[in-house]
Amino acid sequence: MISYINLFLEWGKTLPISKQNELIALFKAVNNAISQEEFENRLLAFRSANQVTLTENVSTFLSDLHPLANYPSFSGNHKYIVPNLIGHSLAALNKLPTLFNPNSQLFLKEFLRYFLIQENFTKGKDILADLLNVGLISHEDTDTFQQDSAHYSKLMEQLFTFILLKKEEFPGESTHLLFYKEAVTTTLGLSFFRYVDEASIYLTLERVYFVYQHIPMEAKDRMFVFNVFLRIAFESAGNQQNNQLPDSPLLSWYKKGENKGIQDVIAGRFLTLSLEKGIVNIAYLTEKFPVISAAMHAIWQFNEKSILSNALESKELFLENAGKILDVIIKFPYLVTSGTQNTAPIYQLLQGFDIIKDSLPDAIKSNHVLQRFLLDKYLQCAAENPTLWESNVESIGNKSILDRGVLLVISAAFHRQNEMSEGKNIALFRSLISFTLEEILQTYPSELGLTFIKIIVSPDTGFGFRYGFDRQWADQMVEAALALFSQHPHLIAAENTWDDLFSGVSDALKESKIQQLNLLPELTRMILEKSALQLNLRVSLENGKEEYLLIAGLREILAALSANETSNSKHPQLTPGQLLSFVELLLDAVIKNPNWLTTSFEGNPMIREVLAIPFRTLSKIPADQRLGYDLLTQVIESELEAIERSPHLMDRIQYGESPSEKTVLEHAFNLVIAWLFPPGERAGLHKTKQLMDVIAYAIEDLVSENPNTTGLAILELILSDAVGLDLSNGIIEDQTDELVEAVLLAIATQPELIQEAPGLREIAQESAGAIHLLSIDHPEIGLEILRNLFEESAGRLTILLEVNDTQFRHLLIEALQQFATAISMERKNGRYTIKLSEDQILDLVQIIFEGVVEHPEWVEDEYIHQVLDAILQAVDAKSGGRRIPYLLVSLLFQALLPMAQERSELLEKIEFGEKREAIAISYVVERLLNLLLGLDLKDWRKVTQDEAIEAIVHFYLNLINQWDMSAASIEAAMTHLKQLVRQFATGTLSQDEFLDLLSEEDDDDEE
Repeated sequence: MISYINLFLEWGKTLPISKQNELIALFKAVNNAISQEEFENRLLAFRSANQVTLTENVSTFLSDLHPLANYPSFSGNHKYIVPNLIGHSLAALNKLPTLFNPNSQLFLKEFLRYFLIQENFTKGKDILADLLNVGLISHEDTDTFQQDSAHYSKLMEQLFTFILLKKEEFPGESTHLLFYKEAVTTTLGLSFFRYVDEASIYLTLERVYFVYQHIPMEAKDRMFVFNVFLRIAFESAGNQQNNQLPDSPLLSWYKKGENKGIQDVIAGRFLTLSLEKGIVNIAYLTEKFPVISAAMHAIWQFNEKSILSNALESKELFLENAGKILDVIIKFPYLVTSGTQNTAPIYQLLQGFDIIKDSLPDAIKSNHVLQRFLLDKYLQCAAENPTLWESNVESIGNKSILDRGVLLVISAAFHRQNEMSEGKNIALFRSLISFTLEEILQTYPSELGLTFIKIIVSPDTGFGFRYGFDRQWADQMVEAALALFSQHPHLIAAENTWDDLFSGVSDALKESKIQQLNLLPELTRMILEKSALQLNLRVSLENGKEEYLLIAGLREILAALSANETSNSKHPQLTPGQLLSFVELLLDAVIKNPNWLTTSFEGNPMIREVLAIPFRTLSKIPADQRLGYDLLTQVIESELEAIERSPHLMDRIQYGESPSEKTVLEHAFNLVIAWLFPPGERAGLHKTKQLMDVIAYAIEDLVSENPNTTGLAILELILSDAVGLDLSNGIIEDQTDELVEAVLLAIATQPELIQEAPGLREIAQESAGAIHLLSIDHPEIGLEILRNLFEESAGRLTILLEVNDTQFRHLLIEALQQFATAISMERKNGRYTIKLSEDQILDLVQIIFEGVVEHPEWVEDEYIHQVLDAILQAVDAKSGGRRIPYLLVSLLFQALLPMAQERSELLEKIEFGEKREAIAISYVVERLLNLLLGLDLKDWRKVTQDEAIEAIVHFYLNLINQWDMSAASIEAAMTHLKQLVRQFATGTLSQDEFLDLLSEEDDDDEE
């Protein structure tokens, strides 16, 4: 009643002062003796006597109401005066803003119409003022129903009816007016609601009020929930439970009467969270597609025991986890829309996740951030690939493949011997779980995927995770295992087989005592990878056992490398990466040559000696000549290829000054090292590159093709100073090969060259002086001269070589020395009378060698030197004007060497003009040169053509050889020749005629 009086007082403020005083006096006269009816009658009479003139708009509005006579007071026939009084009092307040809002006017009209019904008024009279206030305020900013009063009135009537009903059902509840305010405000804001049928509106109001009544929610959450429920008002009416509460799919997860402890706090937030997630797809919130309601039911049911017993770890964790679960379900709705025995698949997943959580260490279980991370990865993996956990997937101990994979990772990160801190363990777990769930199990959702995980996390692989998770290594390990299983699929389930490989690698590394860090995982990966094609290869060991070829090979390789690493040698020291590359190179060699494991060498498999040889010999390199890994690899590759091609390189022989037998290979290495780094040599420029070039040729080509003393002898010859090879830039293979072929030919016919003295090296040393003279202007000529020497010696050493107790004599070498001396002597015009090219010198050497082979006596008494010197003296005396053609010199050498042997007087002096003397050969050559050089340049070029000059020399020397050796005879021959040459030079004789005449007269002379 007081509320009504206050409203009337508000109206009274519009009266004149005198009338206001009368109204106040009226109120003051009221006492407890006056009944309510009497007070109302007096108040009505006062109001009627002081009726104000209203504005036209207000008058029009009030005229729409029923006349005053229809609103009797409480006394007699006027029992409904209170609503009339309220309406007219508010209408008199013409300054009230809401009075002029069209929606407010509609609301007020509906309000008065509805509560004129006695039953409605009686039910709600104690809250009418509040309803009126709330309704008017709610309409101030609402314009949705301005032009649709019919739907507006219908909606208002439903709201009034609903709130009065709830007031009767739940007397004393404080939620009615708050709900009414939010209901009015929200419903008026949803234009589509006017098209909703009455049953749906009522059902929606029931459901929303249910939430308001039972679930504590913040104001913003209540508004949001109401808004969402209105949006899904098209839901079917649904069934009613026995207690008449609505059985909405969205509310079935919540049970009235069980609000205890933490449930009261989280239920509203859980509902709000679920609706927030589901509002993006309104269909998921309806009975037709009850995705969200099913998800809420599963989540709530799964956690219900903990919720009701107030045993949840954390309200925040529950809600955050629920949010993650809902996100996954919205993306993959099959998790709640399918299943057997009325159990949603998500329930099975959550059960599995609970088992996984229990397996975490106690210290980690309280890490809510990690739990959320794991849940997210777990559900995402499961949702994307249901074959990992569905019932048709083979499981062990009621654990799915997915759960078993996660448990393997947990064990690897938290339940193994390691030196990492808790923080590093967590970081490792995050990396491992991401890799296994996102990469391995998504790609291989089967036992194969589990096997890959086992391989990665197995302690036997050697990857102790001390330095965290190496993604690249894991990828490589999976690829290696995949290669193995693709060839041997039975191994996927045969854990013992690949476990044997792992333990074999681990044992081999332990036995080797190699101290390099982190080798085991890479070695394991390497063995897995190579086992794909080599798994069936086994070897029989000396103890009678069979073992995988790869494991046996790895053990021996590591043992050999360990021996090098623990020795005093400083050449070379390998990094872990280099060591792994080295092992792979050697394993490939063992695969191709398994006999290296079964062939014994001084009690050990041959592979150890194969590796020991280069390390043993290379350790002799001086300290300042560091051998890099790349060069070492090239050396080993050369060695391996050579042994594969020529197994006899591993034969033991005694060679040179070595007191004991060594393999041919080691002898060869020692020869190269001794040559490149002679004892006592001071440190100089690095020679390792030069070493590689020479070793590659020596091992791969020379010694591998001649794996015996022959190859070693030839190698020693090539490296000797006597040969004079310039090996600073490596070996010129073409030239060296020619020398080797010549030496081999000589050895084939004269084996004593390598078995007895003098040998190849001594012969080369003996010829070094002459070669040096000839190499002054032609540094590379020595190799070819030696080749010629050995070629001509082949099969003729019995003729060419004379040996006594203290020295030897090789006729070709003596001839070479005489030639070199003659060609290099100082003469009037200086050394090298004529400029000879390298090919020209070699041509002359060949002429000399061939002549000595036919006439060994040429070497006696410096005969070759005398003849050549006499020829060259004449050439020197006459070469001032023009260059003497090489062909002329060569023809003179070839003709006069045998001619002087038959006519010894050619080497004696003869007299000519004015008692001058000269050696006959010199005079013969001088006269010929006088003739030729006396020609003018045109005639000189014509006469010195090859065919012409050859015919001239032949004709001239034949004439001389027929006559006595005197100046007169020489002059006679010259006169005859001169006549023919002039005729040819002047054109009297053609070239053909000229050559024919020389040939005819030469034939006549011979007859």
